[in-house]
Amino acid sequence: MEIKMYLRLLQKRWWMVASLLIITLAATTYFTLKLKPVYQSESTYIVRLNAFTEERNTISALNTLTSRTEIAATYAGVANSSLIRNKAADALGISHQNNLTVRTQMKSGTNILEIIVEGDNPALVRDYANAIGMQTAVYVESLYETYRLELLDEAVLPGLPIKPNLMQNLILGGILGFLLGIGLIIFIEYLKVPSETDALFNILDQRVGIYDMRYFRERLHQEMSRTRRHKGALSVALVNIDHRHLLANVTPKTRLDAMRGVILTLGKSLRDEDVMASSSDTELALLLPELDGEEAKIAVERILAIVSKVSVELSQDGRKINLNGAAGIAAFYSGDPATTDMLITRARNVLESMKESTYGRVMISKEGPVAEISEDRRVNAEETVIAQEPLGISEQKEMAAVKDAVLQNPNGMKPQSFKTKRNESGNNRLDLSEQES
Repeated sequence: MEIKMYLRLLQKRWWMVASLLIITLAATTYFTLKLKPVYQSESTYIVRLNAFTEERNTISALNTLTSRTEIAATYAGVANSSLIRNKAADALGISHQNNLTVRTQMKSGTNILEIIVEGDNPALVRDYANAIGMQTAVYVESLYETYRLELLDEAVLPGLPIKPNLMQNLILGGILGFLLGIGLIIFIEYLKVPSETDALFNILDQRVGIYDMRYFRERLHQEMSRTRRHKGALSVALVNIDHRHLLANVTPKTRLDAMRGVILTLGKSLRDEDVMASSSDTELALLLPELDGEEAKIAVERILAIVSKVSVELSQDGRKINLNGAAGIAAFYSGDPATTDMLITRARNVLESMKESTYGRVMISKEGPVAEISEDRRVNAEETVIAQEPLGISEQKEMAAVKDAVLQNPNGMKPQSFKTKRNESGNNRLDLSEQES
């Protein structure tokens, strides 16, 4: 999965890789051609027994030469010593520091000494390698009478420089450019991710310091689910703090200051469970859990009264105005199939319908099943009032008469039965007429 992601990044930003590849190849070519060429030449010598060695010492000397490396290492060290290099330079009439480097080594498993010289002058490199070999061979004759250095191959004039190698450098430069391009793409994506992540987890509107609408919708979704589960109610209100458009022509900073002033003023008037979010420069969104439409209207009217006390300075001359707000409310009940966006849209439609009104009002949306639920609640409330309606004065007198008749009833006499009738005013009354058994 991650490989596919990286491939998509490369496909999206391939031009960055191509650009860096071209740049590195061009830079590699330029700097390679600017470098001085380096030539190399080498001469080889073999360590062997002296022809005048006595026969009885030949076997011992040969065993020593083949079983021990000290002799060969000694000859290699002599060839690379300052003494030999200076003698070779004097023989050629040059300075021994004339951009020449010398390396000496014994071939592994053999008695062959290699003298390798590098420099920017091919002829001088050849001559210096041969001169060092000759000076070494002369010097070691006095070290061991049994051994001597014998020339195998003398140094020859080099044809091509060993470095810089343009093709090799271009290959390495191309690889470097490709890796730099990939690294740059990953680095750019890495810089982008933290900001996107911060935006994802940041739930505040940094301008005014309250929740943003993304978090508001998330909380609204949670509260709607809880309301459906517990068969309760909630309300959403959109409050426009500039209903009369007094802030339409002021600077953005003035509008922002007005919004901050309203938020600071409203901070202590909301319940802990209420959620306030910033919907625009002059609009607030309120989530009011467990409040139906009428209860939310009372709460929002109290909020608008607080908003009307906030004064805003419009100019530098100190002229101030008081804000005038309006609000649209959308109530939600457990049986409502609305979504979060639908509920917010209901509140906005009500708020938009009040644009032409001069002074602020609070209106409740009638969209959805809210109207039917409100009517059912009204009918239930009226029935409760009728059921609990107190008796009038005439009814109280009739009840007293009934009580006295029961108390005065002689033994053996059948009690009178009474029934309830409704008088002309619609109230209940007692019918005191005697009923036949």
